[in-house]
Amino acid sequence: MSEIHIFIIWNKARKKESDIITDIKKRFKVLQIYEIHWSEQEFERNLLRLYGNSLKNSSSKKIVCGNGPFLFLVIKDENPKYEKRNTLHGEDIVNVNIFDKKIEYRKITEGGQRIHASNSEKEANRNIGLIVNKSITDFNEENKDIKQIHSDLIGSKKWESLEQVFTILNQSLDYVVLRNFEELPTKYNKGFEGDIDILAEDKNEIELITNAEKISPGKFGRRFKILINDEKVHLDLRYVGDGYLDEEWEKLILKEKIIKNKISVPNNKNYFYSLLYHYLIQKKSLSKMHLMKLHGLGKNIDKNIEFNKINSKEQLRENLEKFLAKKEFSYVIPIDNSVFFDNSFVIKSKKIKILKEIKTRYKQTPTLIRLIQNSIFILKSEGIKSLFQAFMVKLKK
Repeated sequence: MSEIHIFIIWNKARKKESDIITDIKKRFKVLQIYEIHWSEQEFERNLLRLYGNSLKNSSSKKIVCGNGPFLFLVIKDENPKYEKRNTLHGEDIVNVNIFDKKIEYRKITEGGQRIHASNSEKEANRNIGLIVNKSITDFNEENKDIKQIHSDLIGSKKWESLEQVFTILNQSLDYVVLRNFEELPTKYNKGFEGDIDILAEDKNEIELITNAEKISPGKFGRRFKILINDEKVHLDLRYVGDGYLDEEWEKLILKEKIIKNKISVPNNKNYFYSLLYHYLIQKKSLSKMHLMKLHGLGKNIDKNIEFNKINSKEQLRENLEKFLAKKEFSYVIPIDNSVFFDNSFVIKSKKIKILKEIKTRYKQTPTLIRLIQNSIFILKSEGIKSLFQAFMVKLKK
């Protein structure tokens, strides 16, 4: 089965572009060539977002590859072949048809990684989405015209829509929207009125791909903001290993994700029990709204819950812990100190393993201190209007 891949001939390699393109055409079908013009101001940030964790120093990369116009080639490999190769990040399984040519082209352009190419079709799809706002499915026939693009990576300054954000996320990494996704992406609350909780496979990658700006101070929060048509939308960016849930549960949620409205979300079972965990462990009290939400989801998941008789957290302990015990999941202290953790509820458990030294290691930041820290940060970064809006939202809760 054929695959779509990409090559980038960075500016300082373009003196050899004729030879490279001629050779590429002998071995692959060239579907489209773009000449890309990035702004000087965003060039390093574009490199960082494009390469993600594989780029250690964007400043050095810019010096090596040059910051002038570069060529972006979308090609079709009719007979992809995957083998192990030594890469800059260790041994990996890559499409050797593309990888070996990349190494060859780097040698004739005086080394220094002045040529980039996708190791897999997944990487190609990410690159295509970020650079030209398309996907691999948009390329079928050969187009001999060189198209000019004068813009930075998608989402560089702002996003056109939330649909656009999730389209790029779908092409780039594993993620799920943890809850309250039923009306996304068409309907969502702006600013402090609401937030979108996203769990991703990697902390750094989700921040770079969304190009989100952190608006909570230090360890006190994972709240970020992005601009959609000049309006602020808040994201809570969670990642595997952050202690928001058991790490193995976070991995399972990503593995068993489903698609709704073109957005990755937990399957019904993981959604129900992660929401139950959220309400019992990460909330101070159980509200009628919480119970209504659980009732709507749980009637087909856990039929033993008599919601009309529930009025306390303790009455739902057995239902949550039965699930956790079966999966061998633990209660976990979040790295994010702003997440409430009901230690008094957790330590009464007789079934679920609690993290070692939980009583001595866990120290919940007092609510008043967290409120003052967040208020100062919001005031400095967002201004008095946003601080007032955040305060009003807090009162409603």
